[in-house]
Amino acid sequence: MSVELPPGTSLAETDRVNGAIEDVLRGYPQIDHYVSTVGGGDPFAGVEAAVERATTNVLMRKRGGTKRLLAEIRPKLIAAAGPAAKVTTDLSSGGGSGVRARPILLSVKGEEQGDIEAASADLAERISRIPGAIDVERTVKAGKPGSDVSIDRSRTADLGISAAQVGLTVRTLLNGEKATSYRVGEHTYDVVVRLRAQDRLDTSAVLRLPITTLRGTPVPLSAVATLSPVQQPVEIDRTDRLREILVGAAALGRDQSAVSADVQKAMADVRATAPSGVRVENAGDLQRQSDSFASLFSALGLSVLCVYVLLALQFGNFVHPFTIMMALPLSIVGALVALLIGHQTFDIVAMIGIILLMGLVTKNSILLVDFANRRMRVGATAREAMLEAGPTRLRPILMTTGAMVLGMIPVATGMGTGAEFRQPMGTAVIGGLIASTMLTLIIVPVIYTWMDDLTRFIKRLVTRAPRGAEPQPLRSELG
Repeated sequence: MSVELPPGTSLAETDRVNGAIEDVLRGYPQIDHYVSTVGGGDPFAGVEAAVERATTNVLMRKRGGTKRLLAEIRPKLIAAAGPAAKVTTDLSSGGGSGVRARPILLSVKGEEQGDIEAASADLAERISRIPGAIDVERTVKAGKPGSDVSIDRSRTADLGISAAQVGLTVRTLLNGEKATSYRVGEHTYDVVVRLRAQDRLDTSAVLRLPITTLRGTPVPLSAVATLSPVQQPVEIDRTDRLREILVGAAALGRDQSAVSADVQKAMADVRATAPSGVRVENAGDLQRQSDSFASLFSALGLSVLCVYVLLALQFGNFVHPFTIMMALPLSIVGALVALLIGHQTFDIVAMIGIILLMGLVTKNSILLVDFANRRMRVGATAREAMLEAGPTRLRPILMTTGAMVLGMIPVATGMGTGAEFRQPMGTAVIGGLIASTMLTLIIVPVIYTWMDDLTRFIKRLVTRAPRGAEPQPLRSELG
């Protein structure tokens, strides 16, 4: 979790607020220990070091229950930090923080800073109204307080003072300039000359800074320039040669896929109303997930094609592979229902499980169709062959399916370190195997008899003599 205070907050105040958050954490026995960094950044998450920011990494005593604890503790953390602070949380084990570490991340790009700031603010406001969306934040921050020196060009020209001379004098006396250095033993220390801290914060003292004219006489800074308070930008991000603002969010108390679906609707609404030249698109995990899903869907289609070609070569028939492959959509339905029952997200890992199903679930249909084909070669009808194939092949079908289901139970139950990442794959495989096994015993025999009737009907049409052809005389075997 991290807490961020308004720009200009002192390090001591940030430490005090973070101490209040630590007091809340100490009241929960589920927390094993925590480590706080006050005034530091997170370079891996793109968060620069700032005295108004503190980050706390929390380790639980045991796996499970983190989301429930977070839902309970978040209101207390926000109340302890105070209304001026912004508290955000992240459930990733890597301890990353910042907007770029959010699981839901959107990018707003454009040429004009004002346009993308308005569009990103609209998008953040829409996302904050979505149920289950938390920690909605933008990468654009309130500028740090500062003063702008406006130079009177005509006055400096009369006095023989250049703008560079004014800027150099102000920078030297406020930021400091290295005058010399001295050595003590093995250590070297720089001597920096600048105004006292109280003078640097006093606007009137800054305006009294002496500027030397061309004639060698000093004049105060107020004679050639004025000071006005401004908010200096913390950073300006660019991607693809366009200015960019990222909008990040997380999900709590609701499935992340459902929150992401609502975020996509909000993004479409903002895209429709945004000025021309402003691009709103997915970024971070959403973009990688979209690209990965496109690749996985291509892999899914290729796997189905490979299964069909292999079955067609194996059976020497282009019709029966369609009968066998009727188990594929049945398995997909079972996988999706299992994910829904298990309250798990349909993510990339679940998609890999579905691709794995394409090679597993056809074995039940192969056992039925292969046995039925052999029975039909000795004179049985399609109906008789399937009525005999079902009871005969039921035992090997149940044995092989049961073995694969039992093998996937440790994955689906999340046993072992880091198993939560693999859980959707195990759940999808188990659901697909059970659904395809139950429905294959019913659907495949029906499709098999239909395909047999359709094949016979097409053969009769092809072998029927053309209309108007001369009848051929019958010939005996002895001819």
